[in-house]
Amino acid sequence: MPELPDIALYLHALRPRVVGAPLERLRIASPFLLRTADPPVADLSGRTIRDVRRLGKRIVLAFADEYFVVLHLMIAGRLHWKPAGAPIPRRAGLAAFDFAHGMLLLTEAGTQHRASLHVVRGEGALAAHDPGGLDVFAATPEQFHAALTRESHTLKRALTDPRLLDGIGNAYSDEILHAARLSPLRLTSQITPEESERLFRATRETLGQLDGATTCRNGRRVPGESDRIPERDGRPRPVPPAVPGVRIAGAAHPLREQRGELLRQVPDGRAAARRSLAVAAPEAGLATLAGRAGGARRALTSLAMETPVRYERVFHVAVDDIDELDHVNNVVYVRWVQDVAAAHWESATSPAERAEIAWVVLRHEIDYKHPARPGDQVIARTWVGPPSAATFERHTEILRAGDQRVLARARSLWCPVHPGTGRLRRIDPALHDRFYAR
Repeated sequence: MPELPDIALYLHALRPRVVGAPLERLRIASPFLLRTADPPVADLSGRTIRDVRRLGKRIVLAFADEYFVVLHLMIAGRLHWKPAGAPIPRRAGLAAFDFAHGMLLLTEAGTQHRASLHVVRGEGALAAHDPGGLDVFAATPEQFHAALTRESHTLKRALTDPRLLDGIGNAYSDEILHAARLSPLRLTSQITPEESERLFRATRETLGQLDGATTCRNGRRVPGESDRIPERDGRPRPVPPAVPGVRIAGAAHPLREQRGELLRQVPDGRAAARRSLAVAAPEAGLATLAGRAGGARRALTSLAMETPVRYERVFHVAVDDIDELDHVNNVVYVRWVQDVAAAHWESATSPAERAEIAWVVLRHEIDYKHPARPGDQVIARTWVGPPSAATFERHTEILRAGDQRVLARARSLWCPVHPGTGRLRRIDPALHDRFYAR
């Protein structure tokens, strides 16, 4: 779905083409597109477009006499500039804005008909389409922090909530969290002022860089003359400075180095014991415990022979989860894996315990079996693997609720850290015990 930089690029290309030009007529080819009946579409004919603007993730065409067209492209909607009088494509064409010097064509790939067009009159009617999120480019760090912490959510969810922050979706929130070196599972209620300011700077810099790069590269072209709007500028992202306790794919992980140092501190006389600690976990294949001393090793080894408790959570496929191939995007499965893991942890621990331990993902391995479709209800089922004092191995199955078909399987490796310092934490065997059935 187009987000703030993408919409900014559309507006940059549309202004010299349509602002100041009278609309000859608006042709609607799909009955699913138009969502309003009053005022009628015919009222727009002959009226001049005074401005084009952004309203969240929507494009607004402002006409004379306070008439407005609100376009929501959703996932597969695209705008193209065509010669005047060009026909509307039979399969993908939704609508055409006819001008004397050209035509603005709206298309949508797929058959789900999610793109929408509203015709409204008056600023009050237009304001009803505004989700109310904060504009990060017009906000102060204090206002950003207040909006971010208004409700207790994960950072990922808070960034993508249009009621809290304006114009940020699933794709660019990942870019922002990468730049800020913050975990998407970090709760907004736990974020420090320094982290909030870092996230604020990363949000403005990331969205600004992407907007500037795409605008510079595409100039005055409307996506669709020769290609559609790019969702990235195609260039590698710079790796920001390291922040303790946050994993960036492809980078050396300081926590893994700390864990290796802990293993090396185990007395040499225990080498044979370390080699003999391979245990057979009933649900997972990788089951080698290494370098744990004394009673902690014996407790964890015996614990591995127990049956892990399975935890389930139901998710509904949302409109924003669907990609251009009309099925759930692969990154949504990662979100479900992380969300069900967080819910499992919260269900088994107290607030005081959660305040002392945070989690960092070291690895996600996902096998995609079958696609999830719009309207599906899915079940994410998770359980922990062989225990270790330094890591949590976790397994997840994602099934379609209707026919119990397995859609994906995942194996994740989580590392416990101190929320304030980011230093490695060791897990008490008694805490492990809550995730196993005796």
